[in-house]
Amino acid sequence: MYSESIILDNTLRFFDNCPAYTAAVLNNATATLEAELFLNSFIRDVTERVSNNLNLNRYYNLTTSLVKLMYSACTYDVSVFNITDQWCSLFTKEDFYNFEYYSDLSNYYVKGYGIPLSYQIGCSLIQEFVDIFDSVINGSQLIQKAKFRFAHAETLLPFLSLLGLFRDPEPLRHDSDPNFINNRLWKTSVIASYASNIKLILYSCPDRYRVKAVHNEVEYLIPGCDDLYCTYSVFKSTMAPVLALNFDRLCNICLLYTSDAADEEDSVD
Repeated sequence: MYSESIILDNTLRFFDNCPAYTAAVLNNATATLEAELFLNSFIRDVTERVSNNLNLNRYYNLTTSLVKLMYSACTYDVSVFNITDQWCSLFTKEDFYNFEYYSDLSNYYVKGYGIPLSYQIGCSLIQEFVDIFDSVINGSQLIQKAKFRFAHAETLLPFLSLLGLFRDPEPLRHDSDPNFINNRLWKTSVIASYASNIKLILYSCPDRYRVKAVHNEVEYLIPGCDDLYCTYSVFKSTMAPVLALNFDRLCNICLLYTSDAADEEDSVD
């Protein structure tokens, strides 16, 4: 187990080392527009209710930003101390569902399927897995039995997206149908909670090599495969578009703006 310094680590900390991602996503307000539109649909009512319940109206102008912080305090109360009767008592069940979807919308566009660049920049990690598997199959790597990598949701969510896991049949929107929202696959409190993990396991079977994906100790069918134990050749074929990605090219900010200009020209035509 080892880790590169942040400024050199394009495998786990790719989001810190990609100028195009910083410009097009992190510093671009439109990247979180869907999340903000959804937040605006409920946050003012929540703020007013919390202010009234705490009798703050005569003494203090409670802001929506502070209410968001109160909700964050609630989430840490629950996750760290299992306390539900302090900050969390300020919110209703509906509030929790709304804040959760707000967070999911943000993560969907900043770390997942909503904007292709947001997850494509994690390509080096998938490529590393495939390189290791190839070295085992061709006999050049016979000693290493496992490789462990430790990171955060900023790494895990793009990796899951590159594998095609937890992808909903349509994009998440601020005005998505309530039934769709309630049954969505992209729920970061489930797929990227504390201690979440993803494993790709290579099996040497009598007939051929196979790969299996295990997320949070649950087996998942890799999209494009027809079996949980996916034939390695099928897995590589499925991952071919990812393996063809180039991190340096994706993150070249000059190419980003060149692409933007080309898109504008196309739209004019």
